[in-house]
Amino acid sequence: RWLDQRMRAAGLEPDRQATLALAERVEGNLLAAGQEIDKLRLLKGEGPVTAEDITELVADSARFQLFAMIDAALSGRGDRAVRMARGLRAEASPVAVIAVMLTREVRLLTQLRQLLDRGGNLQQIYREQRVWDKKRMLLERALRRQSSAGWRELLGTCAALDRAVKGLDERDPWELTEDVLARIAATP
Repeated sequence: RWLDQRMRAAGLEPDRQATLALAERVEGNLLAAGQEIDKLRLLKGEGPVTAEDITELVADSARFQLFAMIDAALSGRGDRAVRMARGLRAEASPVAVIAVMLTREVRLLTQLRQLLDRGGNLQQIYREQRVWDKKRMLLERALRRQSSAGWRELLGTCAALDRAVKGLDERDPWELTEDVLARIAATP
């Protein structure tokens, strides 16, 4: 409703599908929604707006960013992370880059969990591993969801993902990507 009202206030006349398409693109980010409405008005002008207009003219920035996808998985929102991966796939994003980033994250989590199991101090480990402050809480949530064995097993899945990206494993690398994201987010 807010999006519809905001678009109409800008002189746009969205149909229901256009409003839904915009809501899907910005995923609740009101700042991005406002910016996209302003941009849409500049590019399209006043008048009717369809879902096709939204698809063509509105950036999908809130949804398909690699780092946001990984953060969603770390925070336990596997459904969102998988949905974002599907969007990246639809946009023909390079799965090899995604595989490298996921593997790096799982390797870090495996390392952190093992160090913690040996009695290490998490804050000290973060400093030693050069983990950014804003990432620490997400990692802590994820660390609570898996044992060392669980993270090592997931690292093995990342190795399979790497082989699939290189054509050495017949499994679909995108399906493996979704599996890794869901397992990062899942509670065993």
